[in-house]
Amino acid sequence: NIMNQLVSTTENVTSNMKEITAATNMTATSIEEQNTMTTSIQQAIEHTGEVSNAMVDIAMDSNDSIKKNIEELEDICTE
Repeated sequence: NIMNQLVSTTENVTSNMKEITAATNMTATSIEEQNTMTTSIQQAIEHTGEVSNAMVDIAMDSNDSIKKNIEELEDICTE
């Protein structure tokens, strides 16, 4: 009868709405996790950049030191 069909349809709609709500919550959680991971990756990239800059500075200082040592050796050799 119509009342039974109405109850069945309402239960079906309610069940589908619960599934949609659960899926929406899962999507929201996934987005939050992706945002957290993206932030972590950005921080790692920034840290890598800082370390790379420090390595370049060390390499340049080392190069300057080597040049000075070569000049001093050349001066000693010409004396």
